[in-house]
Amino acid sequence: MKFKTVVSAALGFSLFVVPSFSQSSLNRQQQIESHSRLAQELLKNNRPDRAAQEFAAILQLDPNNVSARVDLAEFYLEAPGIVGGGQDKARAQADLVAKLNPAKAHWIRGRLAEKNKDLPTAEREYRAAIDASHGGANAWLNLALPKCFQAPFVRTPRAENINGRGGFRTCDLSRVKRALSH
Repeated sequence: MKFKTVVSAALGFSLFVVPSFSQSSLNRQQQIESHSRLAQELLKNNRPDRAAQEFAAILQLDPNNVSARVDLAEFYLEAPGIVGGGQDKARAQADLVAKLNPAKAHWIRGRLAEKNKDLPTAEREYRAAIDASHGGANAWLNLALPKCFQAPFVRTPRAENINGRGGFRTCDLSRVKRALSH
């Protein structure tokens, strides 16, 4: 297998090597895996715009790839509009994912609601994800995490020394337990 070196000015001195292949030399699953690895490497190197292009390439090869659709929805949700983000695009991905994996679609919708600070809707969507996944652990975790981050901001002298911002968030486990018991 040949390799090509990818260097980007945005990466500074970061350098990574990706396989160089002709499209005919790999089967579709290998191409999908290659695009997925490259997308993950781009995300690690703070290049979500290029990673989104790789997720789109995966979807051209396999329109039913739930993982790529969820990753693309997350990009659309977090990225500013100037680089291709947008909540409407994330919502469209959720609609497409709903046909393939209802639990993941509820997760995307929960993230959208959370991003808009609509926590009751986010909780409803996360609970629907739990039901759709038949009690999957990740779905329960997605319900608990927003509750955890609603905890108060605590100021301590030690925290000021650690992060320079004067505090950190604590997770009130009793709040999480109450949320999960409903």
